[in-house]
This record gives sequence, C-alpha cells and structure tokens, in this order.
Amino acid sequence: MKTWKPSALLIMIWAFLLMSFSVNAQEASSDFFQKRRQQLISQMEDGSMAVMMSAERKRRNADITYPFRQRSSFYYLTGYKYPESAFIIQPNQEKEFIMFLPSKDSTGGIWHQKEYGLKEAMKVFGADTAYDIEKFEKILRPKLWSKSIVYMDTNDQPLKDLFNTIQGKKALLNSLNGIRNLNNLLDDMRLQKDSLEISYMKKAIDITSQAHLEAMKDVQPGMYEYELEALVEYVFLKNGASGLAFASIVGSGNNANTLHYMKNDSKMRSGELVLMDIGAEYNMYAADLTRTIPVDGNFSRKQERIYQLVLKAIQKATRELEPGKGIFEAHYKATDVIMMGLYELGLVTDPDSKWQRNFYTHYPASHWLGLDVHDMGFRKGNYGEGDYKVYQEPGIKRDIKGRILKPGMVFTFEPGIYLPENGLDRIRALKEKGVPAEKIEAFLDEVGPVYRKYQGIGVRIEEDVLITEDGHEVLSKQLPRSIDAIENIMDQSSDYLSKDQ
Repeated sequence: MKTWKPSALLIMIWAFLLMSFSVNAQEASSDFFQKRRQQLISQMEDGSMAVMMSAERKRRNADITYPFRQRSSFYYLTGYKYPESAFIIQPNQEKEFIMFLPSKDSTGGIWHQKEYGLKEAMKVFGADTAYDIEKFEKILRPKLWSKSIVYMDTNDQPLKDLFNTIQGKKALLNSLNGIRNLNNLLDDMRLQKDSLEISYMKKAIDITSQAHLEAMKDVQPGMYEYELEALVEYVFLKNGASGLAFASIVGSGNNANTLHYMKNDSKMRSGELVLMDIGAEYNMYAADLTRTIPVDGNFSRKQERIYQLVLKAIQKATRELEPGKGIFEAHYKATDVIMMGLYELGLVTDPDSKWQRNFYTHYPASHWLGLDVHDMGFRKGNYGEGDYKVYQEPGIKRDIKGRILKPGMVFTFEPGIYLPENGLDRIRALKEKGVPAEKIEAFLDEVGPVYRKYQGIGVRIEEDVLITEDGHEVLSKQLPRSIDAIENIMDQSSDYLSKDQ
C-alpha cells in the first residue's frame, strides 16, 4: 500500500509559495514578434492601422484582483505580458510600431511592479517608439480620424469603450470605411506555430506529463479529488509552469462522465476510475493532456474493455494526421472504431446509426492548441467546412474534411467513451429530436441490460499533436497510455514530494 505523505493543504501552501517567488521566464527575442507583425502588415489594407489594448486586471472582490494574464493576441504580436498597455501598428509609417505602457518611474510602482522603462521597452520589444499609457487616447485620437480602416480585436471591450468616447461612436464610424476584425487575420497566423512557440509548448507538455506521472504514483482509495488536484498543480509550479492553462479536471467514478467537471470534491474509491484532464501553462502557452487511471492501481475487466477501445481509436485515428488531410478525417476514423467496438460489446444496435453515434459522440476529437487551450476559440471558419459541429455527422460519407492540416499546426486528439449512470434516461429524450419511439424502445430493450453493466465508466485519452512536413509528432508521447504501462507506474512509490521535506 502506497503512503500518502504530505497533506493536500501542505501541497497547496508549497504551491502558493512557489507561485509567489517564481521569476518570469526571460523575454524571447524580439525578432520572433517583429516577424509576426510584418506578416500581419502584409495582410492589412492600404491606409489602415491596427490597435489593441492589453487585458484588464479582473476584480475578484473588494480591491483584490485575479492574477493578471495578458490578452493572447497582444502577447503574440508584442511579447509584452503586463497590464495597462496598448499598441498601434501603422504600415508604411516612420514609426510603424508604437507601444504604450506604464512609466517605470510612475508612483504606481509602489503598488504594482513596473517591469520596463519606455526606452528599455523599445529595445526589448522592438518598438519604434514608446509612450506612457496615459498618452494613449491623446495620440490615438488624431490617428483614428486620419485612417480609413482600423483593425481591432472585436472582444477588446476597453478599446471599444474608448472609441465611443472619441467624438462619439457614430461620428467616428462615419469617418471610416470600416472597422475590421483583427482576429480574421491573426487566427490563420496563429494556427501555424513557429519554433519559439513549439519549444514553449513542448515545455508545457513535459511539465504536464510529469504531473500525470506523479498523480499515477500517489493516487489511492480514500483520497479526495482535490488532493490529487493539489498534487498536480504543485508539480506544475515546482517545474517552472507559470500557472494553469485551465482549471484542472479530476473526476472519479461517474464524475468522469461530466466533460468539464471541476468540483473535484468527491472521495475516490477502490474499483473506480479517475479521469485527469490537466494542462500547465508555460510562458503563455498551453498543454492539455488527459489520462484515465484506476484509483486502486488495477483496471477491472469491464474498465479494461472500454479503455482498450478508446486506446484503439486513438492509435488508428492518429495515422490520419498528416499534411494535406482534413482535421476531421481522424475524428471520423476514431468514431468508426468506437462505434464498431461498442457494437461488439452490445452497447449499440447499429454502428452506422446517426442518432446512436450522436448519443455516444459528444464533441469532435480535436481542438487547436497554443496560447489558448482552445486556441482561437470556436469562431466560424477556424475548423474549416462543417465547422465545429461536424461530430453530429454520421461519419460515413466523409465529405466534410474540415481545415486542411499544414506543418506547424498543433492540436489535441482526445476520443472518449462516456457511460453516465443516467445515460438510459437521456436516450428517451431523443424522442424530442425526431427519433421514432419504437426505435428507442427497441434499443433500450436490447442495449439496456448491457449498458447497466458498464454505467458509471468514463474514459478519455488525450494527446497533443504537431503536424510536421512528413506526418505528425505526438508531443506527449513520453506519457504512457497502455494499461500495462499505467499499472506498472501506479505500482511504484514516489519520492518526488519527500525530497523537499
């Protein structure tokens, strides 16, 4: 029996101290960001400019704010991670890239550290000139009136509010040929990662893999999900992560069937699986890896059948991940493998039935990964023809391939099978979606007894994948996923935490 040495509270204290005293990673070479700005400029229309303000400090309560995290696209174009800042990009001008940030000498530095002086920022971030943020509106105002087109992030609410105060929104819009959504240009750029981005993502993935391994070694019946969460996040910070890419999902038993379960407050019991969907953030870039493991260290026969089916799906489907293929092709392959396997187990009556596929397939098997864990969000067109709702297709004709894969693209691949305890009740709700009642009742008569044997089991395996010139690289390949490998790791004792005592 493995011994759980440190308490969850102690781990959380260690993690807090590590976060408090961590040092920011050295700033990347400005050349990477300058190259991105030039790529953006090459797409901008004549007589235009691009404007963006930094993310805002978010108030938690009273006068306390959440830890600051820069707007992803702001960092992508500048390398600047700090609040109360803005930039203007104006092609074919003497001062093409202008930065606005707090003066290092301002009195605000008493309360919040000021990272750079204005001249220092020009050198580090490659700005043609820099001004105190207090001068942003004054300098922006005449430029807005002199430009015909302005590119902005349409989610940049502070900037939209500022536009409204400059001579009134209506008057300003009448003076422009148009406001353009900057994301329409940046999304395609951000899809293909450069060498700097890939190096940061590999580091985030390595840290996340280490956290998974330690969780495998230390989990045991009687622990609470939040204790495992505390361990994971301690390992993140101990290994240099800047924080979490997203709130950790640690779902044991039936909780694994809630895709974004975040309560993490149940006691884990022998005979249950625990699904851990976790991701460290390193220098602004995200990892996102899922493993599903047995709480007591050994898969039962029922758990093994479901797990092996998900593993088979990911093994066969990743062969479809190469340049020139569509992102949804691997999704279709995984879905085919899972549906045929469920048919052989007696959990479906027709593997080609669209409504039965939709019952078991809750999401596409991939999402883009990068500065955001769901990189570029789910804006229309980011996944190509068919967009993100492709999982609702039966996957037989394969006529919706989605965005064509190119070298440098990074995304997750995460098939899963979910058999919630209330699953059979959800089947009856399909009557409202046009499935004939007699088909539903026939399905329940045949599948119901088998489903009840497996209900409560939820399994997901998630890898992070890079498209290369001649195929793909599973960036998370160092993290084992076979049953034998997982059970072997879980049989080991970890001295990871005891080293620090």
